[in-house]
Amino acid sequence: MGRYRSAFYPQPPRRFSAWQIELTTRCPLRCAMCVKASYPDYTRKDMDLEDFKKILPYLRDVEHVVLAGWGESNLHPRLVDCIRMAKGEGARA
Repeated sequence: MGRYRSAFYPQPPRRFSAWQIELTTRCPLRCAMCVKASYPDYTRKDMDLEDFKKILPYLRDVEHVVLAGWGESNLHPRLVDCIRMAKGEGARA
């Protein structure tokens, strides 16, 4: 069904091909080349789910969402929820 739909009802191109959203700045590693190693007072915290929800309407214009940054995304307590919500807006996460 998916191939049939895409062949006869192509999706209009999205405005942005990709967005990077950093869900957390926390990381258990202490890599020497990481910029965070030079800043011992670097803030390590997670993005609130309510703040992520504010971004959701804009993801309708985005093809791919990369939920990563300097932090380890797998440490975010609501990562799976964020992926589901991004995909719910039609973006690939």
